[in-house]
Amino acid sequence: MAYLVSALMSLAFIVVPMHGLIWGIDRVFKYIGFYAVGVFIAGKSVKAVKKKVEAGIVAIVLLALSFSLSCYHLTMGIMWFVTALIGVAAVILISQLINENRILQYFGRISLIILCIHGPVYRIVVKIVSILLNLGTDAVRENFLLAMVVVVITMAICSTAYEVVVRLAPWMVGKKKVKEN
Repeated sequence: MAYLVSALMSLAFIVVPMHGLIWGIDRVFKYIGFYAVGVFIAGKSVKAVKKKVEAGIVAIVLLALSFSLSCYHLTMGIMWFVTALIGVAAVILISQLINENRILQYFGRISLIILCIHGPVYRIVVKIVSILLNLGTDAVRENFLLAMVVVVITMAICSTAYEVVVRLAPWMVGKKKVKEN
């Protein structure tokens, strides 16, 4: 029933665009389908990719397809959802190829905190970098190397914020306070 409701909500967003509703309620309709797909996939046992070269080729083709659809603005209506799902499938394949990576696993564990705070942190970091280098903020965003520096700094700040929250108010991230001896 939940999957059906999620699909209907996403379909409602596609048919009747609801932009700018109070408290971002329109985003619930837009993204609930992806959440449902994630819950569905999480409940399935996924076999490890045995043919890594073929999986890598498929992932690259899927990413190229998703990118091409986006570049040619073929992402309106239902195609927006299809394009995103193609990208999700590519990322799932890539994640299976990467398998275990301690850094990525750490960022996966703290992804909710990153989601919640990265926006303002990113904007502040971009502004500081632009001031330090005497460039406009658009120039910082458009330069690949500078953009990667901004991402690294933003992720470092977000992970630091997570560590502070875990120590001072662990309940904010769903953890219990560790008793000290």
